[in-house]
Amino acid sequence: MKLGGEARPRRWQQWEPGASETRKVEVLHLQVELLLKGQDKLAGRMVQRFADLRGEMSRLEARLHGVDAKIIRRIEATEQRAACVDARGLWPVFFGIVLSGLSTELASAAEPIGWLVVTFAVAVTVWTGRLVWRDRRRAVA
Repeated sequence: MKLGGEARPRRWQQWEPGASETRKVEVLHLQVELLLKGQDKLAGRMVQRFADLRGEMSRLEARLHGVDAKIIRRIEATEQRAACVDARGLWPVFFGIVLSGLSTELASAAEPIGWLVVTFAVAVTVWTGRLVWRDRRRAVA
């Protein structure tokens, strides 16, 4: 006849070499019961620790994805600003190339035409510079 419920195991029983066979079996059963209870407790703690670690990993993963997305947005914004500045920078380079060779040739042949080309190039450079600074202020704001 078995009774229901859970019995609290006694403390660890030392092995008694001179005890009767029945006592030795009883001690072995008690030791096995204590070992199984300890194993169950350890397994429960391991499962709880595993769940805690999994939750912590999920939180860290979400944080990492947030940081990753933020970095990607910043890189894209920087690339967009750089592309805009690069596109705006082509006109001054073009006029610099034209002026470096053209003004010396025109200065000797027709001085008013040379000054007109220089004035036009400076005006375009100033206009392009204003556009670049306006785009930069918008990107920062």
